[in-house]
Amino acid sequence: MNFLPWDWVNPVKWLEYVRGGRREDREDRAETRETTRFQEERRQIAVDRQRALRDNLRERVSNETDANEKAKLEIQLRAADQTLTSLLKDLALDDPRVRYYFTEAMRELVPREVRPTLPLPEEARATAVLVAEAAEAAGASPTTADDYFLRGNAHYLAAQYDQALADYNRSLELRPDDPATVNNRGNALSRLGRHEEALAGYNRSLELRPDDAVTLSNRGNALADLGRYEEALVDHNRSLALRPDDPDTLNNRGNALAGLARHQEALSDYNRSLALRPDNPDTLANRGAALDDLGRQDEALADYDRTLELRPDHSRTYYNRACLFSLQGKVSEAIGDLARAIKSDPKYGEKARTDRDFDGIRSDPRFRAFVEGDEPLAEGTASP
Repeated sequence: MNFLPWDWVNPVKWLEYVRGGRREDREDRAETRETTRFQEERRQIAVDRQRALRDNLRERVSNETDANEKAKLEIQLRAADQTLTSLLKDLALDDPRVRYYFTEAMRELVPREVRPTLPLPEEARATAVLVAEAAEAAGASPTTADDYFLRGNAHYLAAQYDQALADYNRSLELRPDDPATVNNRGNALSRLGRHEEALAGYNRSLELRPDDAVTLSNRGNALADLGRYEEALVDHNRSLALRPDDPDTLNNRGNALAGLARHQEALSDYNRSLALRPDNPDTLANRGAALDDLGRQDEALADYDRTLELRPDHSRTYYNRACLFSLQGKVSEAIGDLARAIKSDPKYGEKARTDRDFDGIRSDPRFRAFVEGDEPLAEGTASP
């Protein structure tokens, strides 16, 4: 134990000591606040400058017509995005108001309703997760229902569906029956392949918020995932009656129509969706499949090629293009695409074992190596 010197017991000397200490403390705190303020300003200036650079590059990319120059600008844009996400993370980690930056960044970056069929926006995904990680590292854990809801959206955008589901569950414990959270929880369940549970969630969300166009379309997707295409079509029609020009729902209705083998109608919806939102890779892939089913192989191949230019990791399109190449007798091209599809998603190896589109190349040793080793493959059924 440490004892005070005897003369500090003197009240006058004790008061002088305390006052002096407090004055020094006030001066130290003032100096610290000034240093912190200066650092914050410098970081915020860096973020603002980087964001302006990123926005400028975005505009240049959208306006550039030369393919080579556009490719160079896109590389610069990706680098600018990475730098911006890093700066935002540093800002969140070092700023004493990290909780403010956490919630504000989530509100800016993450839509309040995420949809399960859309490609994940790279910048929002990367930045949202970095800011969430920074907030957690600095001890700014969620406390309110909205905090958990927003962090759940960040996890969802990062394809971390188990973590998203946990956050949505916690949010609903604090704010039961919030329709947006119930809807987004359904999206996470859908991504996890738990379609019956997702359907139950969408049903509950629509009880709380009837005739919500987004939730109707999401429920239609869940019904389609369960093979209930006629019911899916009803929901998508209801959604489009509320929002006639929604490109997502047009794409989703096209999928339901394709499930019913109504390929010409599906093609019409995909065309409308792409007129509203050109070069969407998922819709292009779907249109390519519809054209393929209609026997318009050259047009289908053009859509598959464009999809893979936009999304080089689109495993379903590699598989569909492999089927098309196989039917055209282009063995090497078919096997190359099938190998890429299986590498990205092993389920396509199992699918190829019974897909009659590959009957023409089934005896090729390369095909057998990719799909089933050295064992012969049985004749299968046609692709859906």
